[in-house]
Amino acid sequence: MRVSVMLHLPALARLGLLPKIIDEATSFGLSVRGLYGENTSGYGHIYQVSNRQTLGLSDDEIINKIKAIVGTIISQERKARNVYVATTFAFFTEGLEKFNRFYEDGIISRVYSTNLTYISDELKSAKWYKPVDMSELVAKIINKLNYDKSIASYMDATRVIRDLLEE
Repeated sequence: MRVSVMLHLPALARLGLLPKIIDEATSFGLSVRGLYGENTSGYGHIYQVSNRQTLGLSDDEIINKIKAIVGTIISQERKARNVYVATTFAFFTEGLEKFNRFYEDGIISRVYSTNLTYISDELKSAKWYKPVDMSELVAKIINKLNYDKSIASYMDATRVIRDLLEE
């Protein structure tokens, strides 16, 4: 029996980790081919992973081997993607369950949000949540406004980011 699985692996390809993954899969008796099969490249970073050995193994053994190795490859791809979410206001109106599940499943790495809204204790204690303290910026804006000065420099995101990187 031949079992094939199609995988989309853009992060592993972009980071140059795919040759190592392919070598490891090959050492476990699997073939990794491009999108269109033998001797093709991974067009769009889509690859076909399948077993090479078809005789001498039961169907269950073949399926379990593919599942284990493909599961590892998927896990490595998710880690390589390292998704970060940034939001101005942390309104989790449908609760935190989805984000907890996304974090546990490796879909997101972290959520950054300003402290400009109420942050529940449950959110504060989430492993994936990181608050961004805006109190200093708000104080500076209020001070400038109190003295009838322009706040345009605080609205220039490029300058603000450059200043943060220099710190």
